[in-house]
Amino acid sequence: MKKLILGLGVLAIAGTAAGIIIAMKIGKEGREDLKNKAVDTIDTINDEVQREADMVKETAEQAAKDASEAIEAVNAKTENVKKDVDAGIKQVKIDIKKTARTIKKEIKKPVKAAS
Repeated sequence: MKKLILGLGVLAIAGTAAGIIIAMKIGKEGREDLKNKAVDTIDTINDEVQREADMVKETAEQAAKDASEAIEAVNAKTENVKKDVDAGIKQVKIDIKKTARTIKKEIKKPVKAAS
């Protein structure tokens, strides 16, 4: 985009310079035509720059939207993982308590003598 703008600027300057040189050689009417052409060239450059700026803006807006959606998706998945981890921790605690009760019962049972 920078090259395009630079190229258009160089063309406009070259065209204007050539117009000035030619304008010195021709009459008032010719100078007026050259002036109009220079204004048209500047308008064309402005239009092109505006189109490019609009396209960059649209691309940036779409990228921001995509990034925002990706962040929301990651946040949702992170929340789901957190819930799964919390549920897993609760289940492990329950299993440990059950195992501890079972061990406690087994310890309290009388030992049978070997015959």
